[in-house]
Amino acid sequence: MAVRKTAGTARKAAPVKKKSVKRKAGIGWKGWLLIAFAALIGLLLILAALIFSPMRDIPPTPPAVEDAALQSRLLARISGEVIKGKPKESELILTPADVASLIRLSDNGFVLTSGFTASTALPPRYYEVKFANRRFDFVVPVDTGWRILFGGVIRLSMEVEIEKEGDEIDFNFSKFRAGRIPLPTWLVRDIALKELGKRRQDRNFLRFNRSVKSLFCDDDGNLHIVYRPGELRTVFLGF
Repeated sequence: MAVRKTAGTARKAAPVKKKSVKRKAGIGWKGWLLIAFAALIGLLLILAALIFSPMRDIPPTPPAVEDAALQSRLLARISGEVIKGKPKESELILTPADVASLIRLSDNGFVLTSGFTASTALPPRYYEVKFANRRFDFVVPVDTGWRILFGGVIRLSMEVEIEKEGDEIDFNFSKFRAGRIPLPTWLVRDIALKELGKRRQDRNFLRFNRSVKSLFCDDDGNLHIVYRPGELRTVFLGF
């Protein structure tokens, strides 16, 4: 006897094969850690290259004819006043070009109180001094001894405005840099002022401070120095 299949009878579906999906392997936390470490090393190398450099000898600019003329004029004036101890006060006005001339003479070994050089053979010069916009710009090398760090020398630069209105000569520091990296002014200024406080007790500094009544720059950048020739004698002659 035949058995009929009714419409309501459910047919069993053939099993469907699932496609296997291959997952891509990720970097993982160890990989990211290595990448971060390599990036940190690269950043430190770049920072070190901006801060450190080899020790560099900076040849001085040869003195010009006008430098010697300025030195002779100042020497004749100041030496005469110092020997006589008169007048009681005297004002010296130096233009920015005059200050640049005196810096060149000093860099070339000339003693500003005489017409001769301090030494026939100049030692290597590693610093720089400039005067512009009423401020002195100093660049001095600090040798750390770490030659592996691009030479191991940090060239510190700063701008200093020197004034005197009261009893003490004031040094206003600004724009500090280590190599090519700007430094926080508030932090380095405190260190510089502490070091300067130690130097203020030096006998020669005290003599110079007494000999200068006032010191300032006018709006045109000229340096005004009001000094006492009688007190200045102790600076030049030592008594």
